[in-house]
Amino acid sequence: GKVWRLREARLWLLDPPEYYSPAGGFLTFTPPQPLAGPLPPESDPSASSDFDDKYRTGWLVPTALRRSPRLRAHLELVRRHLLALRDALALASVLGRTLVVPRLPCLCDRSEAVTIIPSCVFEASDLELPFHCPISHILDLGRLLRMAGQPGGVPIRESTLLANPLAPRSLAAPGATVRVAIAANASAIAAMRLAGKAALSVATSDAEAKASLGRESRWGSAEVLHLASAEGIFGGWADAASGGGGAAARDRFEQLMRAYVLGGSWCCSSWYKPHGAFDFAEPVSTSALPGGCGRDERVDEETAVCMRTQQRRRAAQRPFEFRYVPARGGSRARDGYFSLEVPSRVAEPP
Repeated sequence: GKVWRLREARLWLLDPPEYYSPAGGFLTFTPPQPLAGPLPPESDPSASSDFDDKYRTGWLVPTALRRSPRLRAHLELVRRHLLALRDALALASVLGRTLVVPRLPCLCDRSEAVTIIPSCVFEASDLELPFHCPISHILDLGRLLRMAGQPGGVPIRESTLLANPLAPRSLAAPGATVRVAIAANASAIAAMRLAGKAALSVATSDAEAKASLGRESRWGSAEVLHLASAEGIFGGWADAASGGGGAAARDRFEQLMRAYVLGGSWCCSSWYKPHGAFDFAEPVSTSALPGGCGRDERVDEETAVCMRTQQRRRAAQRPFEFRYVPARGGSRARDGYFSLEVPSRVAEPP
């Protein structure tokens, strides 16, 4: 974590030249932003402020969530960050690029001190919300960085790398970064490409991403590809497009996500961690697409099974009300943890 922060501050001088010019180039994206409008209120006056955790000095997860509208908004924003990051990782994997993780806006600081509830800032702090939180507030940085050493793993770089004086000057040259628009439908994609713009659909498969931005495409030699958005844009794995079939490609990728990316939580509304740790909402697993889907955007829009698959995927990615219940079974239940209860969300087609 310390080395990562020094890298972000452009103060770490020990990386070799290839760190700044990896084979395959870079992929970046614009992260999700807080919803427009005023900041959520500091507290909900209708919620009880009575301590109810193990030591009677803090709050159980459900109580704290009712007390703090800001924490609720933050957990929803993190849900969107994880979805965008997962989809960007899928595309980086498909394109053979190194992912530059952007600075992520947050609506709640992180602390083991319960006084962070309900305001989401430390007492006497001058922190203004929203703020760009350290990546370690959302991800286990050690696990994330180890992913690059695994088969199919994606190398990760800090948000400031492209502006680092040690990076090749060519990264700052005009035209080094190709901006990739995200189009709502096949007609919009065709119009953008006709105008000479790089574009992906809001349901891009691995095969379609390779055809549009891969090594053999017009944009394949670009040093940096920047996605206008990554939130919910990966549509799934086309049959046999990534070697071994769509299901095999999906399984390999999802194993990496479980092992190196997902599984984080926000802390804490209680000095007793199990009573005050909030599991983050994880994105529904990516899908192996039905045969014939994910090869051409226009065909996908004209084929019923392809359309149903994407409708189900988008429905599974909608916001939902955060509800935490006591963990059931195992050591988490014995220790008193809470688990996030999510609606039934199935991304696979029937």
